[in-house]
Amino acid sequence: MPIRPFLASQAFEPESTRQMSLALENVCARLALTLTDDPATRRVASKIIELAQRGVRDAPTLTARTLNEFEHYCLPRRLRAAFFDSDQDSVLFVLIHIKKA
Repeated sequence: MPIRPFLASQAFEPESTRQMSLALENVCARLALTLTDDPATRRVASKIIELAQRGVRDAPTLTARTLNEFEHYCLPRRLRAAFFDSDQDSVLFVLIHIKKA
């Protein structure tokens, strides 16, 4: 999924936008998020955009630094499946906002 819908009026070079999109796909896959416009995916995209604004422009670094922000606050997939119904994104959204607060 391209990151463009999350950029609003912010402008980046085409290659930076491509790298940011790759990072979004990688992070969402790792955190078991759907690539749709939902609160959890928006939060991940916001972090990637924030890092890109600070000069981080390559997908591997964007992915690693974004995951570093969120992985400690996410339940492993097997625990989410054991404790929650199919509403995994809502659970992740709550955990992400704990980090933000």
